[in-house]
Amino acid sequence: MPKSKMPDLTQFKVPRPSTAPPSDPDPPYKLKAFRVRTAASKQLAMLKVTTGRNQQDLLADALNLLFEHHGLPPVA
Repeated sequence: MPKSKMPDLTQFKVPRPSTAPPSDPDPPYKLKAFRVRTAASKQLAMLKVTTGRNQQDLLADALNLLFEHHGLPPVA
């Protein structure tokens, strides 16, 4: 039995991501992750439902309140 030829897979090539540095060295947002107690997570979920706002906006408000409490301008 003749050996079968391998299929041509060049059509499935995926372009590699650019290795060039990002155009903006200081993007407008930075990812910050932190742990919260289960009760706080539940309250945040309730706030999302009752206010109709997303978690990002609620946490930005909280961060701005912290900044103002310490005499800093709200920038979040």
